Amino acid sequence: IVDTASDAEQALQFIEQQIYRVAIIDLSLPGRSGWELLEEILTQYSPSEFPCIAITAYHSTRVAQQALEAGFVGYFSKPIDIEVFVDQISQYLVESD
Repeated sequence: IVDTASDAEQALQFIEQQIYRVAIIDLSLPGRSGWELLEEILTQYSPSEFPCIAITAYHSTRVAQQALEAGFVGYFSKPIDIEVFVDQISQYLVESD
């Protein structure tokens, strides 16, 4: 199942209703940020149970490091290299089987 949430609140509603294998979270969501969404997810799941991958248009080495330290298991800056992105997402899906 693939769902697209428009903000963190909708994402949390989806997570309450459905089991997902991975979450791809934009760090700059409207309202609550992707950082805040990750914090909420990590109150219920470990990164290995529910891997979250950060994406952002505001890339820097520091942001990438902070994302991984915060609990994201992957990080991509926009524009996304689709081949690398699909390969990494596929790895997380295989690992969660």
